[in-house]
Amino acid sequence: MMNYVEKPANPKFGFSHYEKYEDTLDFLAWLKTPKNPTFGGNSSNRGGDTKWFGGTANMTEALKLAEFGWPEAPKLDAKGAGGIGLLDSFSAEGAIEMDYSVSGGVVDVGLYLSGIPECMMEFQETPARHARRIGLELYANAGVGSDAMERRGAVITALCEAITRSNDSIEVVLILRWNTNSGSHCCAEVTVKRATEIMSPQHLAFWCCNTAVFRRFGFSWLEHLPTRFNHGSEGHYGYQNCNSLPKAYSDQFDLIMQGHPSSMREAERQFHEALAAINAR
Repeated sequence: MMNYVEKPANPKFGFSHYEKYEDTLDFLAWLKTPKNPTFGGNSSNRGGDTKWFGGTANMTEALKLAEFGWPEAPKLDAKGAGGIGLLDSFSAEGAIEMDYSVSGGVVDVGLYLSGIPECMMEFQETPARHARRIGLELYANAGVGSDAMERRGAVITALCEAITRSNDSIEVVLILRWNTNSGSHCCAEVTVKRATEIMSPQHLAFWCCNTAVFRRFGFSWLEHLPTRFNHGSEGHYGYQNCNSLPKAYSDQFDLIMQGHPSSMREAERQFHEALAAINAR
């Protein structure tokens, strides 16, 4: 059996302990290492089979959704989100425009058969203008159900759609934090989608919307923290609702999503407010 090993931490931003994961595979690989034996170690079945609490029946189901995506994830309806729905993919490659003329690289067969001289197409790519960075804070007290956390994730997926349509690129980062009883402030940052990455809506929706990302994977991250941060009690995971983020850290983001919409109407309002805040930067 492998022995528990601490992950090296970066002391930046004034956190007591700070970890950075370049992608979700990097994060999940760390969660598969042996846990800190001084913690409860029950994240795999926390909440039993109650999906209201954990988003999935168990850790196995959560890992399966992480691999294959979550097509059943809730999303803002097209009318409420200003005509926005999920794309087939999220890309930072920019918009593709077509120019028609009598010369070009590709023929438009329909125009050619109609006898129109300007039937040749030339494709031009318009580079993305800005790289937007959005953080999603993953914390909630035990009374917050999966539905509320899912609505907040739906705001993020709608923002990804809107920003992509505006020809900006977007990076999505999950932020896990925990305060210990002794006052230590631990933080982990997980990049879900890089600005240059194409990602399926199903995978993005799982990482942004499903409660298992917090109450399965997030709790497991707590169980991998160094021994010195053990809160000294099993059966609960301490205090997720942390103090304010250090300004040097939050300044890296165009927006950090917090809170949990109580309804889809409120989620739609948060979407429009968030989009306006991003556009104002």
